[in-house]
Amino acid sequence: MFLLLLACTRAPIQDDDPVDTPFVEPIPVDLCAFGTMEPVGELTDPELTETSGLVQSRLESDRFWAHNDSGDSPRLFALRESGAALGIVTLDIDLAVDWEDMAMGEIGGDPILVIGDIGDNREKREEILVHWLPEPAETTGVGLSVSTAKLVYPDGPRDSEAMFVDPVTGDLILVAKSPDTEIYRLPFPWKDGELEQVGNLVFGDEGLPGGNRVTGADAFGSRVILRTYTHLFVFQIPEGGTAVEALAGPFCEVPVAAELQGESVGIGEDRYWTISEGLMAPVHRAVAE
Repeated sequence: MFLLLLACTRAPIQDDDPVDTPFVEPIPVDLCAFGTMEPVGELTDPELTETSGLVQSRLESDRFWAHNDSGDSPRLFALRESGAALGIVTLDIDLAVDWEDMAMGEIGGDPILVIGDIGDNREKREEILVHWLPEPAETTGVGLSVSTAKLVYPDGPRDSEAMFVDPVTGDLILVAKSPDTEIYRLPFPWKDGELEQVGNLVFGDEGLPGGNRVTGADAFGSRVILRTYTHLFVFQIPEGGTAVEALAGPFCEVPVAAELQGESVGIGEDRYWTISEGLMAPVHRAVAE
């Protein structure tokens, strides 16, 4: 099996205040020890056609949760790693404006699903919404109750398709799909209010390779993974540090599958998955070696 190994690279993040957020010395870890991505199945639910958010369950390792992009009703799809459909749960929300990503977090030691209604292609939304609920024990359900935070950006509307929960602090992190790739934080406990900009990701010769259109993110344990349409990057949360500090540290480019329109990514203890938009889209997986 081909193994892609790349050297860790200089920090791609530009921090607004480097005095308050100093560069964190990386701890020795191989961020790139993932094998080539391989298909492990394909989606079977004919209604899951624009997969935009994806997470691995914390209640059952071979259960995943996903949702469609904009235009769908407020519902979550449960599936196996093979892509086999397990069921659908609907949420007690009037409207899903533009769901773009989802994340796993926990409150009081119990897992929660976090849904980001954060898409804004025309950058016209006065506020965005983040919903969360306890991870359902069952894979079907109707009208599940959620908590919601109404959020605004400090510098005007932004389009975002990437969101994750910092495994260390519980803060919610959003990455804008914009020319400056701003990084925003909502401190835990989450509530209505203004997001805090904590830096920018840099692409090109001085930073991350490829285009800067970040389309998904996830975090697990001490790793953060970000994806664009063409690339995947893994960052290491430093010992005693946070996910924001991880994004200011070294990164590694890891294998990515060729996908028609790749927007979803999920990461687990020793592997990660991606799914493209499209009917019966393949599920791709890479395992640490």
